[in-house]
Amino acid sequence: MRRTAIASALTLATLAALAAVAGCGGSTPSTGTSGAPSDQFVGTWVGTVTSGDSTATVTLMTTQSGSTISGTGNVASGHLSLGLTVTGTSTPPSVSLTAIAPLVADTIAFTGSYITADSVAGTAVTDGETVPLSLKKQ
Repeated sequence: MRRTAIASALTLATLAALAAVAGCGGSTPSTGTSGAPSDQFVGTWVGTVTSGDSTATVTLMTTQSGSTISGTGNVASGHLSLGLTVTGTSTPPSVSLTAIAPLVADTIAFTGSYITADSVAGTAVTDGETVPLSLKKQ
């Protein structure tokens, strides 16, 4: 079954969303440890991503036990929203996340680094496409 253009746009947004911040850009994130968090990858994290003509906002609500991250989220573009289930690992300075969008059966893999205690940046991959992503704690 073929995905609709809307589902594809939301999936790309999701990908970028798993790394989206206000001001998401194409720069390579720092890998230093000075930005390692004093806390954990817990709370609400938000970003924006652009792919082609589509822009989406990604919101993740996460908890953490040890180094294991879990949570939910969504990626939204216009009046459309796609739910996400999020799992991952935070071992500063690195963070890795997997977001599953059950509605369109897509998995997005994000690998990044802490830039500051409340922001991460890296890349997200889905359907063979890689995009830069940043997330900022709210």
